[in-house]
Amino acid sequence: MRNLQTQDVFAFVRLIDEVGIKDELKTLILSKDSIKDLTQESFGYDLLFTLISGASKKTAEEMLYEFFANILETDKDSIRTMDPTEFMEKAIKAADPEKWKNFF
Repeated sequence: MRNLQTQDVFAFVRLIDEVGIKDELKTLILSKDSIKDLTQESFGYDLLFTLISGASKKTAEEMLYEFFANILETDKDSIRTMDPTEFMEKAIKAADPEKWKNFF
């Protein structure tokens, strides 16, 4: 897995727009007393489930695969066919709140 890059911010915003979860994501972030109190695991689960629950459109699903494929340095088909447990573990590592807190 590579470090987050500026291009990931734009890809993430496009994904949020396509999935239509801007308000849910804002609520998720603002509902926390402090970003410091978030653990990577809890933030990762919250973020991932918010993304997945909103990704009912096929285009959003494809964008989700592409987003994680770029961050996890693999291809979309590998993400699509990855064991769900393995995907969750890797996605949670990518959702490190320390890396994302300045974005929010």
